[in-house]
Amino acid sequence: DLLAARSKLRGALQLRDDPAARMMWRRMEVDPRVWSTSFGQHLMGVRFSPDGGTVAVAGEGRTLQLLDVQTGAVREVLRGDQENVNSLAFTPDGRRLFSAAHDGSIQEWDPTTGEPLRPLDGHAELINDLDVDEKGRWLASASLDQTLGVWNLDTGALIHRLETPGVEVTSARFDGEGKRLVSG
Repeated sequence: DLLAARSKLRGALQLRDDPAARMMWRRMEVDPRVWSTSFGQHLMGVRFSPDGGTVAVAGEGRTLQLLDVQTGAVREVLRGDQENVNSLAFTPDGRRLFSAAHDGSIQEWDPTTGEPLRPLDGHAELINDLDVDEKGRWLASASLDQTLGVWNLDTGALIHRLETPGVEVTSARFDGEGKRLVSG
């Protein structure tokens, strides 16, 4: 609830001077909105579209939903073969959406039509995280199979597979120029 969130945020500000917490506090003071919708299942992945008008949500089933941020109405239902999608990423232009699932699969979608475009195969286990670089050229995938994948989004090819023996990869982020990638 909004009061509990503001209380926690106020506590974080009192403990340390955190610029992100200050910015969130100001936003909550100016325009305190709580937005929620009933998804009907355990929510496992969420991602805003680049324009902020749509939020993609994924859960335990085989569907993704694209919701209108202002109204909460379902814009598209994306149905595919992936079960338990837990990570999502849009390209910067918003024309493509990627979903990653527990089975190690990645699916590319057209968010305007809801149609699947192509699968990206290369992981053997759950994918924890996806990230697209700022120019929309590369997709990074972090997996429990102890690998970090980098995909060429023009061709769909896995161009780098970095193995991390004994270490599950849980996150991946490109820098603002798409020249560096950090994972953990």
